[in-house]
Amino acid sequence: SQSQSQSHSQSHSHSHSQYSQPSLSVPASSIAPELLQSNYDTLLSMLREERRIRNKMNDKIANMEHTLLETSTAYQIEVDDLKMKNAEITRKFNKLGRESAYKEVFMQFEEEIKKTAGREADLQEKNVALEMEIFRMKRGGGGGSASGR
Repeated sequence: SQSQSQSHSQSHSHSHSQYSQPSLSVPASSIAPELLQSNYDTLLSMLREERRIRNKMNDKIANMEHTLLETSTAYQIEVDDLKMKNAEITRKFNKLGRESAYKEVFMQFEEEIKKTAGREADLQEKNVALEMEIFRMKRGGGGGSASGR
């Protein structure tokens, strides 16, 4: 059993030969202080690099969330503006319908209302997609894709 654990620890240390790993059967006091210091410095350096990478990713996620929120807000403002324009066009349309008999004018207004409503629906759909992206990023800590819209 002891020979199995020694051979296991030896094969384990060979698989990670780039890092000097002491055998489990060697007491720490018999390891050269230079080797211990070197291993400590290497580990500390790796931990610092991981922290730097994590901080960079957190910053990137925060920037993406901010950009998505700004874009979502801009779309919502545009949707609200289109709703107001649509209401104004509808009001004009109804007024003209009561005051005159020009079918051509009514057809033009109807066409403009349809275009505005279609654009409003597109923007609303984009806004919902952006809000879902923000939700997924906050819930999952990232993993969303920035579409650049």
